Amino acid sequence: MAGKMIQLDLILLDVALPDIGGYELCKFMKLHERTCHIPIMFVTSHNDNIKIQKGFELEAMDYIPKPISIQVLHSKIAIHL
Repeated sequence: MAGKMIQLDLILLDVALPDIGGYELCKFMKLHERTCHIPIMFVTSHNDNIKIQKGFELEAMDYIPKPISIQVLHSKIAIHL
């Protein structure tokens, strides 16, 4: 499998990640040609209005607060794909 590119359709990203924050990772991905086109949806327990706004300012497609409903998550994914 060496050399094969994986094509991602959508990324579900938590704000709280162990090594790099989700906002930082989103910003990094949106700045690079190979990843800037991939839609990002935040799925996180960080759900105050300031954090939600920050996610959208970083060009996330959606922001889903935890706890999540699997039915709602499936519906939102279907809409964005």
